[in-house]
Amino acid sequence: MGSEETIEIKPGSAEPEAGLEALNCLKKALADADHLDAIITAPLDKSTVAAHEKDFTGHTGFIAEHFGVKNFAMFLVSDELKMGLATEHVPVSQISQKISTDLILNKLEVMYNSLREDLNIINLE
Repeated sequence: MGSEETIEIKPGSAEPEAGLEALNCLKKALADADHLDAIITAPLDKSTVAAHEKDFTGHTGFIAEHFGVKNFAMFLVSDELKMGLATEHVPVSQISQKISTDLILNKLEVMYNSLREDLNIINLE
């Protein structure tokens, strides 16, 4: 995984080589996940990764699929705010088609459990 050769990436342009390298790095991190406490990701051009990985829509879904997790949520976390997203990487024009009561309830359950179990926030009232 990952090449030893140097690739030239032009910032601001979608480079297929950059997408492949990003995918290889993500796969390497997941292969080493048994030895890690966390994985930190950086933004990537999803279209360049999707050219090498069918149905790739982003880190979150890719990582969840790797671990066989069906109910998951993307979180944005700081000391002051913990926010989970109901949808991920959906254009604003398509949100009304994607969002539902069941989706929101599912994401709230994922968030509630993660706040308690992962972030040790016990009092959520």
